[in-house]
Amino acid sequence: MAIEVENAIEVENLTKKFGNFTAVDNISFSIKKGAVFGFLGPNGAGKTTTIRLILGLISKTSGRIKIFGEDIEKFSKEKLGYMSQKFSLYNDLKVVENMIFYGSIYGYSGKELEKRIDFLLESYNLKEVKNAMVRDIGGLKQRVAFCTAILHEPDILVLDEPTSGVDPDARIDFWDSIYSYARKGRTVLVTTHYMDEAEFCNEIGFIFSGKLKFIGTPNNAKRIYFEKSHKVGNLEDAFLWFMNN
Repeated sequence: MAIEVENAIEVENLTKKFGNFTAVDNISFSIKKGAVFGFLGPNGAGKTTTIRLILGLISKTSGRIKIFGEDIEKFSKEKLGYMSQKFSLYNDLKVVENMIFYGSIYGYSGKELEKRIDFLLESYNLKEVKNAMVRDIGGLKQRVAFCTAILHEPDILVLDEPTSGVDPDARIDFWDSIYSYARKGRTVLVTTHYMDEAEFCNEIGFIFSGKLKFIGTPNNAKRIYFEKSHKVGNLEDAFLWFMNN
């Protein structure tokens, strides 16, 4: 009988070094099942390295990573979904051709794959661009990349700065997509440097120079900032305070 676990992801004393450079410095945190967790930090802070470690794309120097209570080395990567910063789409293929390609990688084929693609196109308002070349769909590329990342219905979805360079309205629409997926009981880990997006997360982590400076809810970050600085501030104020303390 399988043991029910509370956390989707558990990270304990995780460290990653590249030669003499420490990209991730002895960090520990956990993410509950069904939560939307945001990692915030400036470029080079260690966000992307951390999520690549969690995905098993690179090996850790030391520490431990568990996915649903199982060591990352033993966990089935098929239950993980990943959307990178650069959106791994082929511009010279149609939207549907990209989805067929990624679906085949995940083991879908025939009517099963067709049904899954039609469902996603309908759910994320992409039917009108189904046969358009990816290079011609502009800001919708992001939504298509999201659909390819969830095509195999992963239990954990990892998004690396998915809204970087996207206009504010499109960012709000994209977060609607994130929450529509999370409402199915899936766990979402997203990196961002937008403070307004961090407010959408159940919990957030501030990371700077490879060190985890804060973990908790956005409101808790603002509360600690107020208690320590004796100033009323927003999440950005709290973030900057944690970065310097």
